[in-house]
Amino acid sequence: LPRHKPHFNMPILHDFADFLAALPTAGNGGGRLLGGDLGTKTLGLALSDAGRMLATPLETLSLTKFSADAARLEKLIKQHDV
Repeated sequence: LPRHKPHFNMPILHDFADFLAALPTAGNGGGRLLGGDLGTKTLGLALSDAGRMLATPLETLSLTKFSADAARLEKLIKQHDV
């Protein structure tokens, strides 16, 4: 089934150097990063430390409805101050 693409404030960047340049620095509101590995039935999440030196597995979400998945992801973002 086709999934709707969410609207993000940041454009999708295909070049890694452009991606790094677009991230806010620690002094500019940057901090932890949340990484995702989207599969067909799950979304694996990893969370970096505040210095962005190390990322550790956080949680694997079982994908259901987009609205429920987005709400769970939003809760994790707020909970971990990402």
